[in-house]
This record gives sequence, structure tokens and C-alpha cells, in this order.
Amino acid sequence: MIRTLIIEDDLIASSVLKKMLLNNFPDIEILGEATNVKDSILLIEQKKPDLVFFDIEVSDGNAFNIIDNFEKGVFKIIFVTSHTSGALKAIKLSALDYLIKPVTKKDLVEAVNKYRNTIQSSEKLISQHKVFNENSYNEGRKNTKVVLTTTQEYFIVDSNDIVRCQSDSYYTNFFLSSGDKIFVSKTMKEYETLLADYGFIRVHNSHLVNINYIKSFTRKEGDYLIMKDGTKVPVSRRRKNVILNVFFGG
Repeated sequence: MIRTLIIEDDLIASSVLKKMLLNNFPDIEILGEATNVKDSILLIEQKKPDLVFFDIEVSDGNAFNIIDNFEKGVFKIIFVTSHTSGALKAIKLSALDYLIKPVTKKDLVEAVNKYRNTIQSSEKLISQHKVFNENSYNEGRKNTKVVLTTTQEYFIVDSNDIVRCQSDSYYTNFFLSSGDKIFVSKTMKEYETLLADYGFIRVHNSHLVNINYIKSFTRKEGDYLIMKDGTKVPVSRRRKNVILNVFFGG
């Protein structure tokens, strides 16, 4: 059985989630529910769950006021939130699991199956939480860390070390300054949003670049960027003004 807790200050949302879990997962046991930081800490200490569903905001604080009281990796976490805040951005950059309210059956089944079917090491969880903590407590800086997960392993990379990203249908190739390439099973659109504050711009439907690695912009035989690693990246006609703004400020 998967020993599970629900931390949620909206009693209706908590009841709906509990019903969805019990109706769809016979291997889930709901050990209890809590609505605030103090009660949540006590409940986790007493019940020692395998999996906890956390709303980001609770009545007297947030999920991280609770999580920080426990050794990372002792239980797994799925965030459930209606927020599109900096905290959610940090969760995405850290590759932690999350659900957006109102939770659909499809998304819930996918999240729980991911937990159930994926053997995730404590080392990975600790690394993810470390990245999350760094990103969530250092908003506004010019650099961030990103957890990139492939089918076989995960990588923690500094955004300053990403030269460019290239779309490959529903996947994304990350090209690093070291010369390494990481193939990730997420769309580039998601990373465009996450990395927008860290010097990344989309110059083509298939290309997202770090402006710090742009060497030049050429209009010979079409519009292209020449990156510092020598790569030629096409610039679409409708995104050319973005590049001109980078080089000339408008």
C-alpha cells in the first residue's frame, strides 16, 4: 500500500482529491489530512507517509515551512496548486511533480502512476529539493539551476551553461557550453517560459538561445545567428525584431 497524506486548507478541495484517490487507486491508503503547518508536521511525524499531496499555500504558511522540517527524500511529494507563482516556477525548474487545480482524473492518474512506477533514488530527490530551495529563495538573480531528466538519468545544470535549446517534436535538445547534449522529454515551449528571465529568447519555432552566447547576426542567405560555439541558428522573419532589439536596443 502507498501510505498517503493530504495537506490542504481548502476542505472541499481536500475532499475531492481524497475521493478521486480512493476511487482510482486501490493501493493508496489515506492516513490523514491537515490544513496548517503545525498539524501537518505532527501528522507526518506520526504517520511516516510514503507520499504527501501538498497545496503550496496552507492556512498559516506554505508547504515549504513543513517540508523543511524533514530530511529530504524520506517521503515523496506531489504539489497541488492553483498558483502560477514564483514557487511553481521553482518547482518546474526542479522537475518536481505538481498538479494544477482543478485536478483532473487524467492528470492525477498520470502523477500517481509516475510515483508508483518510477524507482526514484533518495539522491535524486535530495538534489531536486536542493535545486528547488536555491531557486525559490533566490528570485530575481540572473542565473538559476535546472534539473533536466532523461529516460535514464538526471542532470543539474546552471542556466549560464546552456548555450541553446532545439525542439524535436515533443522533446527538447539542450546544448551546453561543455559540448554536451541532453535530450529531454518535454516541449521547448515549457522551457521558453521558465528560462525567459535568465537571458533566453526564442528566435525560431525550433530554437531557443541564450543571448550571452550570441556572437553575431548575419543576413547572408537568410537571417541567422552565429553562436560562440560556431553553430548557425536560423531566425524566423516574425522574430527578427527580437534579435534586432538585443543588438541595437530596438
